[in-house]
Amino acid sequence: MIQKTWFDRLLTIALAMVMVGAVLAAQQMNLKPGLPSASSGSLAAEAAAQAATGYISISAAAFEPHSKSVEYDNRGNSLSTLSGGGYFYAPVQLPHGATVTNMIFVFFDDEETEHAQVKMYCFNLTSGSLMGEITSLNEGASSENTTVFTDPVIDNSEYSYYIELFLSSEDVYLYQVFIEFTYPTNFMPLVMRDH
Repeated sequence: MIQKTWFDRLLTIALAMVMVGAVLAAQQMNLKPGLPSASSGSLAAEAAAQAATGYISISAAAFEPHSKSVEYDNRGNSLSTLSGGGYFYAPVQLPHGATVTNMIFVFFDDEETEHAQVKMYCFNLTSGSLMGEITSLNEGASSENTTVFTDPVIDNSEYSYYIELFLSSEDVYLYQVFIEFTYPTNFMPLVMRDH
């Protein structure tokens, strides 16, 4: 017989409580694990009715330079080059099946002739494609957004996702990129729900 420590027992109890909670929540919502409820109308209509909105924030701290030759200043809450322009990249982690609905780019542009650009890409081992992009249009502290995306549904079984950032000079700073998305609550794990 294997001797269990107090931690092993505590972990077993906690996992059992999570499983009981998941089963009770699924029963209360008339859901079967991994499948939508079949109690009303079409599955597409029900999925749309049970959609929730989620947000991710990609801070300046997440961005890495394209090349080691790019001189930059990353303070965690802001990113700029020290001289000239440069490209930077950050990973994007969204739930499988989510639909990207909005991307917001928060920046500071100290020079009217300079700009910054954010692009979101999906890629796999053989190909990649641009999903959406934003170019800074205003001088000073500002934000720009886009709601136009090609292939906005996230497919983590096939693709990975990332943000490409271009800063044209040391006069342009990135603060954050926000991504808004919707997801069907009847397909998401309970730990991903916001209620």
